[in-house]
Amino acid sequence: MIPYIHATTIPLGPLTMHVWGFFVSLAFVVGILIAQHEVKRRGLDASHVIRMAGWVLLSTFVGARLFH
Repeated sequence: MIPYIHATTIPLGPLTMHVWGFFVSLAFVVGILIAQHEVKRRGLDASHVIRMAGWVLLSTFVGARLFH
């Protein structure tokens, strides 16, 4: 039988992080790393990926607040 671990939050000292938020941020970081690898493989400038990721993250926060 596969064990079921029920965790909804991760205590980080005075902060509490939700598990789904952790996995969303992990996916964002992994996506950036994969995009950088692909850009470097094609011989392009990888610094554009970081700049674009900053704008994507900022617009995601703004869009989520507007649509909420």
